[in-house]
Formats: sequence, structure tokens, C-alpha cells
Amino acid sequence: MDASVLFLLVPLAVGLVFAVVLAILLVVGFNKKLEQPGAVPPADLAPGAPPYGRWNAQVVGEGLLGAGLGAHVGVVDVTGRQIAFVPDGAAQPAWQVPCHTVEVRKRGLVNLDGADLELAGPMGVLLLSVSREHLNRVVTNDFKSIRERGYADELIAVLAANGARVLR
Repeated sequence: MDASVLFLLVPLAVGLVFAVVLAILLVVGFNKKLEQPGAVPPADLAPGAPPYGRWNAQVVGEGLLGAGLGAHVGVVDVTGRQIAFVPDGAAQPAWQVPCHTVEVRKRGLVNLDGADLELAGPMGVLLLSVSREHLNRVVTNDFKSIRERGYADELIAVLAANGARVLR
């Protein structure tokens, strides 16, 4: 084989491998499998009923390593004008408080701990990430992190409609 042909084929092969790997990453990154319903659509609510919903949640610990070492994973439920956090494997909520006693604030984009929300109320001040999808505990997925910011907005809207105070 002529060296000039080999000189052209090697970059072409490397580029092809790169394109295939990139395509696989994009497909995996954009694929979502919903585990929780999130906010119940308004059309499905009884007239005059407050909105409700359920999200996978991670209550993040403090510090740079808080997302891994101090995190508690479970489900956040908003129903009957109450918000509750039920840790994985628990039969009862770790905490349950009336929504009107809660203040919620969406955090900025750059958070080393990964939490999108700050909740304050009788349960204390908590940093929280929510998702309709399975929560990644070991590796991150940037596409999923973007979707989770939308799920955080959804939870904020449900909390506000149930009497929580939204801080900016």
C-alpha cells in the first residue's frame, strides 16, 4: 500500500471512530426513562384540587463531597398540601411538613454539589436535586442534568400552588 494512501486512510478511520462514539454518547445522553410521574397535569386534577406530584430526590450533604458522602436518596411527594421525603427503603417519611411552611429557591447553574433547589422550613435547610428519571449516583450525565433543572422548576410550581414561598 502506498504511503500517501495510508496517510489519507488513518485520519479518515480516526474521524469515523470519533463520529460513532459521539453518536452513541448523544443517544445515551438524550435517552430518558421516567420512573416517577412528576407533576400531575392540571387536566387530570379534580376541580379546585391542589396540584400534586412525585419525584426521585437526592438530599445533598454539605461541602464539596456532600453529593456522594452525605447524600440521602429517595422520593419527594407533594400531596394534600404537604411535602414529604421518603428515603429509599423506608416505610415512613424522614420528614413531612405543610407546604405553606416551606421556602424554596432555585440555585444557580454552577453548583459543585449538584443540588438544584434549596428548601427551608421546619425540616431545616436542605439542598435538593429532583428528577423523574433514575438518579445517577456514580457518574454524571450533562444532558440529564439539564432536564433535571426543568424537573426542579416543575416541583417549584407545584410547591408554590400549594402555598410555599418561592424565593428568587
